[in-house]
Amino acid sequence: MKSQTEAISGGIFLIGIALLWITGWWFPGILFVIGAASMASALREGSDWKTAHGALWMFGLGCIFWFNLPWAVILLMIGVGMLFSCKTGYKQKNDFKRKHDDVDII
Repeated sequence: MKSQTEAISGGIFLIGIALLWITGWWFPGILFVIGAASMASALREGSDWKTAHGALWMFGLGCIFWFNLPWAVILLMIGVGMLFSCKTGYKQKNDFKRKHDDVDII
């Protein structure tokens, strides 16, 4: 499964580089290409937010440069990322508690 994931993300990366070469839209296009390859890898593996957050960061940074948004938007992205990581961390903490509820402590 790992080799298929690498082949898919590698293929998307190479297609993206070829499109950037043809169009000449290197920056911020390279951010979108890296994000697309990373997102394809995360989706193929069926991963959660922790694997896909790098791809979302690349898409976010690409949008900041493409639309010429103010740098303060990065602070917004950091805050949203922190909220998502807290939510997944909370879920994992509850999973740990449920797994260990059946243990009797003397």
